[in-house]
Amino acid sequence: MPVTNDRCPVRPLGDRVVVRPHGGPEATSSGLVIPETAREEPSEGTVLAVGPGSYDSTGTTQQPPDVAVGHRVVFGTFCGTQVEYQGKCYLILPACELLAIVGDDPGEGT
Repeated sequence: MPVTNDRCPVRPLGDRVVVRPHGGPEATSSGLVIPETAREEPSEGTVLAVGPGSYDSTGTTQQPPDVAVGHRVVFGTFCGTQVEYQGKCYLILPACELLAIVGDDPGEGT
């Protein structure tokens, strides 16, 4: 069964996750405003929903992804598929395209 945040209307399938990308800086440290067309694609975000996982090679056991809702993750610059739903932007990507979990694990109560 997919695990989703109450505020996320998108439910991923298989081993996919839904991430809310964090936008890059809108200005340089010296105060120059960076136009939207020149900004880098976000490569960090927060996991909003996690699919049930993929099946192992025997096809009998489902293996859940290593991330959970609330994790802050790093992903490749051009990974996944951007989807706009109800005026909000989401990134849907396979769990294998996530590179790292950043910061404290919210599941450990820290």
